[in-house]
Amino acid sequence: MIVQKKIENFDPLGVAAAIADDSLWNWERLRPDELVIDIPGHWGEYRFHLCWQAESNLFYLACFLDLKIPDPVPVSMYELLMLVNRRLWMGHFDLVDDQWVVFRYALPLSIKKSKDMVPHIEELMDTIIGECETFYPVFGTLLTHGILPHDALHMGLIAPTGGA
Repeated sequence: MIVQKKIENFDPLGVAAAIADDSLWNWERLRPDELVIDIPGHWGEYRFHLCWQAESNLFYLACFLDLKIPDPVPVSMYELLMLVNRRLWMGHFDLVDDQWVVFRYALPLSIKKSKDMVPHIEELMDTIIGECETFYPVFGTLLTHGILPHDALHMGLIAPTGGA
């Protein structure tokens, strides 16, 4: 794998930046312990915000969905967040500043070689993108159609069928 050749020292953010480079995603290192990656998705663009706390060996990932949240936030949005979070095995969705839907996850890291981290971070990022792709239409349905949270959840998760 190309990414593994680029990483020498233990730096999970460097691993994420190399993955972004290989995927042709835009990224920016804000500080030595902070990275932002813009990832195009099926429904919209996702903004990954990654932080590395070396002293506690904690790798934090937040993925912001580009959904417009009305002001004030509908109460139904909070109910939908609860319903969605009950379906997740890892991480959770919440609202940041009542403006952004975000998926959050923190991972304690015990591996000390960046090359060993590549498959783990790739899989983690893919999983988070998958969760965002799955639930983006759920949140979007509630926000654009103003329907009940249970209905938005079911409508957003319907798998299309049919054939040509």
